[in-house]
Amino acid sequence: MDGNKKRRTKRQASAVEPVATQVLKLTERFFAWTAELFKNHEWVAKLIAIVTVAMGLFRIFWPIISFGISVFRILWPVIQKAWQWFGKLKAPLQTLMPIIKNLGSKILFLARGPIGILISVVISLALIIVKNWDTIWAKTKEIFGKVANWISQKWDLIQAKFLIVKTIVKTAISKFSEFERQNRRQNG
Repeated sequence: MDGNKKRRTKRQASAVEPVATQVLKLTERFFAWTAELFKNHEWVAKLIAIVTVAMGLFRIFWPIISFGISVFRILWPVIQKAWQWFGKLKAPLQTLMPIIKNLGSKILFLARGPIGILISVVISLALIIVKNWDTIWAKTKEIFGKVANWISQKWDLIQAKFLIVKTIVKTAISKFSEFERQNRRQNG
């Protein structure tokens, strides 16, 4: 049994040798060409380095981004309900804001330091948000819609690229298998 495996391995190696030799020659010519290109055009080398680093960073951060997208898709209905609920509180909050502002002014008078400034900033922001809630809500919906659309388009593009790569790999495997079958027939 071991003898048959060794003979088969030797036959396969000898069948692949001409292809491997050609691939090696092409590889050597490619590396010589790229070395000359990088020597004469440094910007190309820098661009390739930047793209390579960007691809590495993308691979590192893609699981986190993918997780964030998944969580966003799951939580989007909850976020919409919360925004709708907050929109219903607009009228009561508008009546309470002057009272809160007066209370904040009194606290600010008592705490004339960074805490008082922080309190007045928070109250002012709350007033601005409540008064402009309709505009903020419309803009938020628009932005999240654009972001979701962009993510969806990029995801479709990535899937299409992977489909192309998958087809190329399948074709290469098929051609190699066909080559191996022909070689077996010839070597008997």
